[in-house]
Amino acid sequence: QAAGPRVGPLAVHPAKVQHRGVKVEQLVGRTLGGRYLVHCLIGQVGMGAVYEAEDTLLAKRVALKVLSADLVPVREHLARFVREARAAASIGHPSIVEIYDSGIEGQDLPFFAMELLQGCSLAAELRERGRLSVARSIDIACQSLAALGAAHKVGVVHRDLKPANIVLCFETGSSPTGGARAPC
Repeated sequence: QAAGPRVGPLAVHPAKVQHRGVKVEQLVGRTLGGRYLVHCLIGQVGMGAVYEAEDTLLAKRVALKVLSADLVPVREHLARFVREARAAASIGHPSIVEIYDSGIEGQDLPFFAMELLQGCSLAAELRERGRLSVARSIDIACQSLAALGAAHKVGVVHRDLKPANIVLCFETGSSPTGGARAPC
């Protein structure tokens, strides 16, 4: 069975970002929250960056979203980051990325751990293939709308829904055949 589309925070385009004056390369290899070993940068998102990491306690691969250092001192940005994690964790829908944990490394490096999606963004799929079939488009739209409906039922409004934020998940050993999932 094909995995569905997911709505979430993973814009998969690598970028150089800094946290507390720490370069990306210096976060790689570090352990955040006493358990998340950072392996590599996945991409930059609106409020920070997403890294692939290993939850050393559960021996599980996860994605870590880290708030950009220049946004941490602004209470509004920190509060929004925390609200995003809580909101996504409260939805509980198969087409929305699952949030596992959150924390602050040291005193000024907030992060949250979430499901690591395997697939490509809808934007990448459109660049590679051009137009999608009507059936495929309807499948992605229906799954994405179901996810948005679940979010709206608990009072969450996704403010940045776009093809780059919809991940088409892979079935094991295949190309993206499933629907869409959205990061927060």
